[in-house]
Amino acid sequence: MSEYDREVTRLRAALNLRRPGDHHRSTVIRNLSGVLGDRYAQYGAAADLEESIVLGRVALELQPLGHPERSNSLDNLAVRLHNRFQREGIVGDLEEAISSGRAALELRPPGNSDRPFSLHNLATFLSTRYSRGGGMDYLEEAITLGCSGLELHPPGHPFRAFSLLSQLTYLHTWFRVEGRMSDLEEAVALS
Repeated sequence: MSEYDREVTRLRAALNLRRPGDHHRSTVIRNLSGVLGDRYAQYGAAADLEESIVLGRVALELQPLGHPERSNSLDNLAVRLHNRFQREGIVGDLEEAISSGRAALELRPPGNSDRPFSLHNLATFLSTRYSRGGGMDYLEEAITLGCSGLELHPPGHPFRAFSLLSQLTYLHTWFRVEGRMSDLEEAVALS
């Protein structure tokens, strides 16, 4: 039994103890959704991804605007919808990932410790949208968000390399389309 399997079992048991109306129920549901999504990412079982999305939606229903964990649930759902888009190619999943990612980012203003993750995730979704036939505005917004995320991960930050690689990818794509040497030079200067 993997660590993921043990955690899913533990969270299912915890959920059985949290009856409807219990204010901690949405947290357990969100956590279970997250672990199922992580297990999908590790092992690729479509059933885990589907259940993660269903539970993500349930968690959001229990977390109205103003709920302190709503941004986490929105971000988690957005990532899983993007995963499903990558797996099945349903454009509606990508569009919903983008709208959920935007909503999560709105709830994570400057200074919020989770803002860099929302910036990165939304930039990724927008870049994917561009690569699947979206307009240049998607790629341009991905670059802008990626730059904002990179600013929050200065040299020495543990996530700097991850943010930098994403931003370089967006700028390289922009260079391939636009062909301006200044765009390539900007990408080189970042590295």
